Amino acid sequence: MRLPGLRLLSILFFAAGLAGCKTSEVRHSGQVAPLAAVGRLFLAPVHNATPDETASRAVTELAATTLLAHGIPLAQTEDSLARGRSLVEEGKEAQLIALASSLDCTHVLFGTVTEYRYKSDLDGSPIVSVTFRMVDVADGATLWQGTSTQMTQYFGSLSRTAQLAVEHLIQQMSGPAVAARSRSLFSRQPKPEMGLENFP
Repeated sequence: MRLPGLRLLSILFFAAGLAGCKTSEVRHSGQVAPLAAVGRLFLAPVHNATPDETASRAVTELAATTLLAHGIPLAQTEDSLARGRSLVEEGKEAQLIALASSLDCTHVLFGTVTEYRYKSDLDGSPIVSVTFRMVDVADGATLWQGTSTQMTQYFGSLSRTAQLAVEHLIQQMSGPAVAARSRSLFSRQPKPEMGLENFP
């Protein structure tokens, strides 16, 4: 009589373990630690390439919070964000760099969110994919570019998945030593199952 109960309990524990499983991948190239050279950063509003109207604001806010946690000085005001948002929508990168220069910034961080959704399969896993590109204000040169794709399986949160995708990218921009120290800021994060992968 006890066997079915034990079997059900085992299944529940197994399902609970699966709830935290996730996969992630980060690809990047360019300077090893571009954030180390930043004097003042303008974070351009993240371009939304998804059907979800909330994706841009959510990822932009997560990026700002994470950059500040890494000690990066941001030049962000309501006015600059509003101006930046319209320039991003119009694809005017040169004007965004000029705006950053007017704010005495040394660098601009451009971003695009290409996936921000729950998958349509049976488990409905949240998946988020974000690309960041660091640009030098002085000459408009791209110093670093990376893409982070994160999927949290079984009852995962879309906002938490986005947070992990953003954090993984910014840790890579911080360089190995700083990234290692910064893990203490997010010590409650489970580690991704897949390793980080560089590409030339």
